[in-house]
Amino acid sequence: MAESLEFLDGEPGVCRIAGLRNIMIISWSDRANGAAVVKLDHGSKRMVAAYPGGFSAIHIIADKAGVPTPDARSGLMRIMNEQAKSIACVGVVVGGTGFWASTMRSFITGMRFMTPRNFDLRLHGTTAELIEWLPKQHAKVTGISVDAKTLERVLDSVDSWPSETADLWARTSGTGT
Repeated sequence: MAESLEFLDGEPGVCRIAGLRNIMIISWSDRANGAAVVKLDHGSKRMVAAYPGGFSAIHIIADKAGVPTPDARSGLMRIMNEQAKSIACVGVVVGGTGFWASTMRSFITGMRFMTPRNFDLRLHGTTAELIEWLPKQHAKVTGISVDAKTLERVLDSVDSWPSETADLWARTSGTGT
């Protein structure tokens, strides 16, 4: 993984996946579905291979994106269970307020109860809250520092990321999926 932001993959209209050193950043614009989670799985396996000392994940969930589909839920659970020893920490920023945001936070909390507890998972209302916590915790667990200002710039740029990142992983890895 490069020092700069590297676009890894995406599912059109659903998510975009990028890497910043050993931090995988997933921007969700719509509810997670099975196809998007397959691409997330490829990305996490790529991170494990590149960073045997561990990686962290940041999920930025847009306001009213919707809770994951049933097949996405089972895929997310499988990834967390299979990759638990490689995950340093997970930060989730849930956009919006009100019933929808509360539902999404409850859903994520429920998933957390069914996964290994050897990595830290925290919910945040803003990227600023996440940046207060994640860089320090990430460095403590993985030994790799990511500058908070750099992370802030990357997270602030999520809306300007290319929208057509679909199948980047397949095109660059030769997996053909």
